[in-house]
Amino acid sequence: MDKNDEGYNKAHEVHVLVLPYPIHGHLNPMLQFAKRLTSRGLKVTLAPTHYTAKSLHIDAGPITIDPISDGCDELGYRDVKSPQAYIERFRTVGSQTLAQLIVTPPEVKPGLYVRLGPIKNFLTLNRCNLAPIMSHRIEVRGEV
Repeated sequence: MDKNDEGYNKAHEVHVLVLPYPIHGHLNPMLQFAKRLTSRGLKVTLAPTHYTAKSLHIDAGPITIDPISDGCDELGYRDVKSPQAYIERFRTVGSQTLAQLIVTPPEVKPGLYVRLGPIKNFLTLNRCNLAPIMSHRIEVRGEV
């Protein structure tokens, strides 16, 4: 079916990046949310941290799992001395690897549309404000 044909489902053009907050209790709700999005015909990539992804023993189905580095890939939070140190490392390393994931060539991640507005609350949690960093690292289409 061609994009110009009647009945073409534009949902197939949408690619959603789901970024769970990297602490206990946040991954499964985001995974369930991602599964609901795929059931509506959307393409979804879940981007947990490498440390979190090591513990994933799930059937993600049609969801692509594409981990990012938060700079604490071996021991998670235990790699740093304090929550603030983790946040600083995540701001530095996490924003770089997240930007790399987002700007992956379209032939690899077709239809990925960056819109930071809806996830701005997540990106500003615990003074870990990634929204301005991300908008400078990538060409943002949509709201910031």
